[in-house]
Amino acid sequence: MDSKSFLTILKYIEDSKLPREVISKLRSKCVDISGELLPSTTDRNIKRNIKLINELEELFKSVAEKHNTDFPDIFCFFKGYKDSVIIHESIEEDSRVPAAMIESLQIRCKTNSVIKISEKFNYQQIKVITRRIFDAHPNSPLVFPITKYHHIEGKVIGEIEQRKIKIPVAWKVEISTKEDKTYVPYLFGEKIPKRTKIVDEVSGEFYLYRFLSKERKEYALISTDRLKLDDYSIDGISIEVEDFKIIGDAYRLINKFTVFFVHTAKSHICQLQNHKQLFEHADKLKLTGNRLYQYLSSYRKNGSIQVLEHPKWFLKLTSAFLFHKKKGDTAEYPMHILWISERGAGKTTFMESLHQKSGETQEIIAGSASTIKYLIPSFKETNRPDMGALAKASRLCIIDEFFRILRTSHKEREDESGRMNDLLEHKDRQAGSGQGKVRTSMTARLFAGTNPIAGTNNIVNLVEKFDDSFLSRFLIYYQTDDHVKLVHQKKKEAKVYTTEWIEVNDFLSIQDYLQSFDAKYNRERLVKIFDKFLIFFNEEVKGIYEARYLHHLECLIDGIIKTRCLITRDPSFKAKEEDYQEAEYIWAIIIKGWFRQNLDDILRDLSIPIESRARFLPENAVYLLEKLASLGYKAKLGDLRDKCRGELHAPSIAFYLSLLKEGAFVIERDGYLYHHEWEAIERK
Repeated sequence: MDSKSFLTILKYIEDSKLPREVISKLRSKCVDISGELLPSTTDRNIKRNIKLINELEELFKSVAEKHNTDFPDIFCFFKGYKDSVIIHESIEEDSRVPAAMIESLQIRCKTNSVIKISEKFNYQQIKVITRRIFDAHPNSPLVFPITKYHHIEGKVIGEIEQRKIKIPVAWKVEISTKEDKTYVPYLFGEKIPKRTKIVDEVSGEFYLYRFLSKERKEYALISTDRLKLDDYSIDGISIEVEDFKIIGDAYRLINKFTVFFVHTAKSHICQLQNHKQLFEHADKLKLTGNRLYQYLSSYRKNGSIQVLEHPKWFLKLTSAFLFHKKKGDTAEYPMHILWISERGAGKTTFMESLHQKSGETQEIIAGSASTIKYLIPSFKETNRPDMGALAKASRLCIIDEFFRILRTSHKEREDESGRMNDLLEHKDRQAGSGQGKVRTSMTARLFAGTNPIAGTNNIVNLVEKFDDSFLSRFLIYYQTDDHVKLVHQKKKEAKVYTTEWIEVNDFLSIQDYLQSFDAKYNRERLVKIFDKFLIFFNEEVKGIYEARYLHHLECLIDGIIKTRCLITRDPSFKAKEEDYQEAEYIWAIIIKGWFRQNLDDILRDLSIPIESRARFLPENAVYLLEKLASLGYKAKLGDLRDKCRGELHAPSIAFYLSLLKEGAFVIERDGYLYHHEWEAIERK
């Protein structure tokens, strides 16, 4: 607000019928305050101005009350300034360019050129540069400057063209009158007047990409350099185009986007560059094992942070999922997780907590309200295919009620679920239809949760329902009864809250760095763990297991090693015995969950080695075996009951003891119960 504009209120004072000395006092105060007012260019200035106006308003109110008069126009003036909120302001861009810059460019650019200038010149300024150079030389060169005026961050989600194409960016236009002809340069984005003649143009060779910013705005990137389908921070200049048709064949490719000419593109690189920086960052965050697992299970809502209770092994699986490096022989891709359980088992809330730590602007995808076409490239709109949610996500894509997206008949299953296969393997592929084509790739890892649809309560039925090549790309976790019981039990107890939180960018810097390199481990050792479980599968289940589950196991051990080394500040990132044991323990729980409906049959199958079947014993059955071992691997039934008193009731002891007997884990002979390892222990 300038003082001249403010002092227009004086006319309203002059019109009043107040005594001259009162009018003089009011005029003097208004003049004094006008000298203290600041330009209304910042929120801070506006707040200061309002404070001064409030002071003046109080004076006018006291005068109005004392002299029984009113100042409606003046109060209206004050109210208009104080109560108005500017939602959008159209500010004319500065068109001034330093003379020295113009002179140096005139020396440099004597022919038609596309140039990059490392200055933050706006669109009006680059028009000035172009016209000054055009006017300075006899041959009137056309110059199109690409500057660093705008900055955007986000992901290159697709390639519009696989090769460089020529795009005209500046034109020399002839304007004829009866007396004369004049020549004027026009830049990309400007509308060339009708009844003019284009006599020259300059074109550049560019790659064209689809780019999705963090603000969810989509651009057509025009770049002189080839970019990967990855996260970038980009400097350049955004141009709103008035007339696309002038650019010729490129019109059909970019006519529905905001255009962004790239000056500099910096690929998303983790802030942390080495192990030393990683551990310094972890020390700064005071990152311990307990704090990491609590953070992974914490959910922030309405200013409070609730800790969601899940088994520790599951939180270790989650950290391994987030930290592992992609694996693969030709195309590297991550371990995706498919979590299957009945409703009310904690899936949705946990996925919401995970999404809070992802840095993703894309929300959790609701399977109940989506179709598969929402996930993959689709070509409904001519020349502007939708890239699909899988490709748009940067680090993490989360889908709730995943199976609802895949509602389809058995006959059509390959056509539907299989369409995601290349994306899930992070392959760089071109997709197309009669409506258009696009090259795209997925960079995120997928965490999907779902209720089991009819007939998919175990892995055998699941393989019959869906395409096995699609299923093999997921680490499938059927939530175990023990996990479900824990979630249900914690729901009955008082909620646990914490005040500790790790800021998203701090956590992502750790995650990005850990994903950038391979941990060291013995692959042969993993193969042995992998082979131990083959005996439990029929041919169909064995098919998905052998196809890609060794890949998933490698991703798991990679993430387990990195989690331990991060917590203990071990710079070797090399597997220890405890890492292999942890991996096998988690693996056994996951495989155990596959056979919830026919687990008893596996436990009773004496043709399967007892040490293999022991991995699938229920928790209470394991407890009974441990207590029997503590009694010397041999005991009478009464002694075993006494030992278990307080933990298991008599009916539970009878039930689990019957299961152990049928599987030969416990042998009853001569009034004694013998642990299956008793003979081996006695021989020692």
